[in-house]
Amino acid sequence: MKRTVLCSALTGLFAIASAAPALAETPNAVPALATSADDAGVDTVLAMSYPPRRYYPRRPPPRRVYVAPRYVPAPRRPVETPYRPLMHFGIGVHGTSIIDDSDATASSSFDTGGGFSLDFGWRLGSSFSLDLGVSTSFHDTQSYGESANLTSITLDGRFFLGDWNQRLQPYLQAGLGAYVLSYSDSSDTFSGPGFQLGGGVDLYLTRGVSIGAKLLYRGAFLEYDDPYYYYDTPSSFVSSFVYGADVKFHF
Repeated sequence: MKRTVLCSALTGLFAIASAAPALAETPNAVPALATSADDAGVDTVLAMSYPPRRYYPRRPPPRRVYVAPRYVPAPRRPVETPYRPLMHFGIGVHGTSIIDDSDATASSSFDTGGGFSLDFGWRLGSSFSLDLGVSTSFHDTQSYGESANLTSITLDGRFFLGDWNQRLQPYLQAGLGAYVLSYSDSSDTFSGPGFQLGGGVDLYLTRGVSIGAKLLYRGAFLEYDDPYYYYDTPSSFVSSFVYGADVKFHF
């Protein structure tokens, strides 16, 4: 056995010694592949000492994604209640038609007359206002050259049927007041309480100016004003229709 191994070693050394001159003459030559079992074993060991490279699949380049900047809305301003004028001053003209005068002592038959009115109002809410008004109407009577004046001071409530922001605002009106009937050719006067009912409409031209029309029914319980009259005091109920137009200034 030892002799066999020694012979194999000597044979290998002899082969290397004989191949050395050829390798020196051709330095770029590639040595021949192993032909013996020992050479194959050496190659196997060398191959196992270098593990194969791992395979990494080629990845596509990352896609460029455009991200839009986040929209941040501007801060909202606080909602402000629109300004609405609360008070108004109005001036108007009207006509007055007497319906009934049951007592001739109070007045003779009245003719249709006309006059003017002033009012000051305060709007308490979107659908209600208080109005203080003064009006005077001038009438002719059956007596030649005689005329009569019917003056009133009233406090009215107006109930609006539409929204406060509408330009056209219809309303209903009701109120109480004091009435005075006087004559041009005498100092006799009649006075007493009264009422008025009706309605109308206001049309806003601007926020501060409006025009309107109205129709009212008036009734007044009048008594003769004479502190030296010792008999039964004459009285009369005077009713009339009032129709007119006005201009109001709101502030």
